[in-house]
Amino acid sequence: MNTYFRPACVAAKLASLIFLTSVAAHPAAYDITDLGTLGGTNSYPAAINASGKVVGNANTSGGDIHPVLFSGTGSGNKDLGTLGGTTGYAYGINASGQIVGDSTGVDGIFRATLFSGTGTGNKDLGTLGGTSSIAFGINDSAQIVGYASTASDFHATLFSGTGTGNTDLGTLGGATSYAYAINNAGKIVGKAYTTGGASLHATAFSGTGSGNKDLGTLTGPYSTALAINRTGTIAGDGTISGGAYHVIQFSGTGSGNSDLGSLGGFDCYGRAINGAGQIVGSSQTAEGSAYHGFLKTPGKAMVDLNTLIDPASGWVVTDAAGINASGQIAATGTKAGKTHALLLSPHLAAPTVKITGKKTVETDKSVLLIKGTTTGKATSVSYRIGEKGSFKAAKGTPAKWKFNAALKPGKNVIYVLAKGPGGQSKLAKVTVTRK
Repeated sequence: MNTYFRPACVAAKLASLIFLTSVAAHPAAYDITDLGTLGGTNSYPAAINASGKVVGNANTSGGDIHPVLFSGTGSGNKDLGTLGGTTGYAYGINASGQIVGDSTGVDGIFRATLFSGTGTGNKDLGTLGGTSSIAFGINDSAQIVGYASTASDFHATLFSGTGTGNTDLGTLGGATSYAYAINNAGKIVGKAYTTGGASLHATAFSGTGSGNKDLGTLTGPYSTALAINRTGTIAGDGTISGGAYHVIQFSGTGSGNSDLGSLGGFDCYGRAINGAGQIVGSSQTAEGSAYHGFLKTPGKAMVDLNTLIDPASGWVVTDAAGINASGQIAATGTKAGKTHALLLSPHLAAPTVKITGKKTVETDKSVLLIKGTTTGKATSVSYRIGEKGSFKAAKGTPAKWKFNAALKPGKNVIYVLAKGPGGQSKLAKVTVTRK
């Protein structure tokens, strides 16, 4: 089967199936950033790294599809270029920002590509003796996996990074295999045909070309391992009896895999997993054929991401391609006829500051120790005595702070303010009367 499988581009195919559904009003758990395009109409994410950098592909103003490093602001996105052709896709990014994917040369053939980040000087990663290849994953040691053509088929590949000397990772006895992800321990997962080609099973590749592990399925004949986290937990999807696709957390033994279900619809696809075991992807909903992005947290039910964003935003999240350790999600959304890559960031509430003790105090001291605590994520605590003047930094930590207030005779109103990524707190107040 000489057919490319592009997980990051499934959203483009799903977009035609989407219809708007009503979502009840709720507090938003995630803030939305529209990541924009490269001057064209649409964009799609593929991966997100630990620092929240998102890569994918986007339409240019001329209508071509190019790999993109999103700026995170919605403008100023970086066109990563190609190998001399008109089309390219970025699929993986590691912690240091190295990006891989595939792109066309002047001959129009797709080759696995290590992008320079500047838009020029991209590296052709080569093949396994054939003409084409694609790179999907890169770990923090710059080990790159994907698949490449041999003389007759596609095989999962560990790319050397030089363009030659790539490693054929083998199959499960069949003709074809594909590698999609590699973790920092060098563990590689994907899928491969079994002997005779009757089944396509999720696979843990040994790295040597032999001794690969069949990860099994659910109750159907097909499965794919698309992601592996730092602890070795593997996620993907596979068929059940009747042909529906469900999200799978693989046991690693070849049996006893966990069916994580769907959002109530027929098909559900797992795309990515973070170190905490949170899985994201896309699922048909109970309402019918619409696809919605989902979040599956260990021990909790699968959640439609559209119930975690502000419905007033107008976005419908149709897919989720990546999730990092901070819980940031690279997602695809539709709004007013456009499809864009989105960054969903956990909403951070403003911190709450509390002064220890009574709110009204009388003292004969000229200096009084004021102390308290802050809940929520805070980066600083400051205070001001009186209605005017600048705030001064408190001592201690934002969570447990203190300061010495210099009191004038009579009434002193002291205000305390905490600031954090989610904004600033309401002012806490204590009134001190110096006798």
